[in-house]
Amino acid sequence: MAQAISLKQEIEKRLNKYRLFYVCRDIERALPLLDIRSQQCKIITNHTKFAKKMAARHKNVILIKSERLLDTKELLENEKSAKLIKKNDLILVFKNTKQIEKICADKKWRLLNPPAELAGRAEEKVAQVRWLGDLEKYLPPHRVELCKNIVWPGDKFILQFNHSHTGSGTLLVETKKQLEEIKTKFPHREARAAEYIAGPIFTNNNIVWGEKVLTGNISYQITGLSPFTENPFATIGNDWHAPRIMLTNNQRLEYERIARDIGQKFASQGWRGLFGIDAVLDEKTGRIYLIEINARQPASTSFESELQAACRKAAYEITVFQAHLSALLGLEFSGERLIKIKNGAQIVQRVTEKIDKMRTPKIDSPDIANIILYKNEKPGSDLCRIQTGRHLVSGHNILSKLGRAVLVSMFTAYKSAIWNSGRAGIIFRRNNGILLMKRHKYGDDYFAMPGGTLEEGEDFLTAAIREAFEETGLKFEIDNDIKPVKLLIHRHEMYFFAKNIIGEPILGGPESARNSANNHYELVWVPVKKLKNTDLRPKQLKKRMVDYFNQ
Repeated sequence: MAQAISLKQEIEKRLNKYRLFYVCRDIERALPLLDIRSQQCKIITNHTKFAKKMAARHKNVILIKSERLLDTKELLENEKSAKLIKKNDLILVFKNTKQIEKICADKKWRLLNPPAELAGRAEEKVAQVRWLGDLEKYLPPHRVELCKNIVWPGDKFILQFNHSHTGSGTLLVETKKQLEEIKTKFPHREARAAEYIAGPIFTNNNIVWGEKVLTGNISYQITGLSPFTENPFATIGNDWHAPRIMLTNNQRLEYERIARDIGQKFASQGWRGLFGIDAVLDEKTGRIYLIEINARQPASTSFESELQAACRKAAYEITVFQAHLSALLGLEFSGERLIKIKNGAQIVQRVTEKIDKMRTPKIDSPDIANIILYKNEKPGSDLCRIQTGRHLVSGHNILSKLGRAVLVSMFTAYKSAIWNSGRAGIIFRRNNGILLMKRHKYGDDYFAMPGGTLEEGEDFLTAAIREAFEETGLKFEIDNDIKPVKLLIHRHEMYFFAKNIIGEPILGGPESARNSANNHYELVWVPVKKLKNTDLRPKQLKKRMVDYFNQ
């Protein structure tokens, strides 16, 4: 381990000469810095529950209290920061901006990050095409022009404005009418119109260290999954195991070639440190296309570094953050290599219209590394981040067993008032069959009883009748001669028996509206005699039903 230790010692030696302040909105961006043993190395961040926990363990974490979470610029301008940071101190942020550059220049602080102007040219969707030059060949077929001049190509396509991050400036244009509305609203706005490529998206973290480009581990980019996000283009997580089963060796080599070529482009223009790329695998042709460049410290850097630190086997192996910091500090490259990892994943629940509050999810798994809650209210911002040493997906948009457990834990942890309000449903029996809701939920197949959560002011019977009618369209009466099934699992649940059932079940309500291939609802009559071998959930309800029908 001598070489790895000497590199870490070299970083610490350099930082003993200069004080370094990593200033960030969310502390997890800077967590790898806590491994550097130097009192000269400090983190300035918002006062949150998770940051407070870190500050209790590390004296070099400085918390800023405010009525709301401050962004990096506001943290730098904060009175407490101004008193702490002195002339010639080093500043590190995860994403540089011209405003941050001005603050540092005015106060004579030494900002380590590469120029914001170069980052903008590489990241922004229209400027990026010009910046890539010959490397433009890696992009999907595209054209750049004013919105008013874009012609409907006859099929759906991707339209991107210059500024976008995690899908915010990317639109899937599916109809000619939709295009006309965009052209009317933004006639003189320049945009990039690209062919829509269907397939999984992959990402990785790379480092420009002097003239050397180090390409990091490729991860599958978990994108657009409901209920984690309402934005079909929003990145909500990474899985480092999935590329091993989803990409061929040639596809991985092609991906790395794209990353190296872009890194060399950055290096030729004086870039230092981290950058990321996103690429899509065309499921029809098997070709890899570049779709995004992240000229910053990507959000997955900290957790990838944590996974790497646990997998170090050779003396010359280092984490992506160690390489990033070494490059920014101007240390000499001495043949180090990034640590390879084979497993691990993280996923984020974003603030949506339906999910805007959350308790700490409870997941019964030793593989869970971190659960981080955020106090964000802005739609699309992070609400909860779960990190694990094992994979969360087993294929494109297919959650693994652990991934499904995380999904359930996320869903049941939001809005404590809703979780506590209980569930009610109706048991429909006709011709020795029982009506169940067949579910396919991101690779998980099971059955549930028609019903749903009590709304404010409702009792169990009212909720059961409302939910069952919304979901099935059936007319029925409550059979008061049969005692309702009452359960107390994590909350109270009650299921009533129906009689005089009229009509045929037709899926309706919210279930019909959000029905999709990955989150599918279907009403089916299941023979009572097969109920014992049916995965009806919760299992306590299944047992009660089997016992009842066997009487």
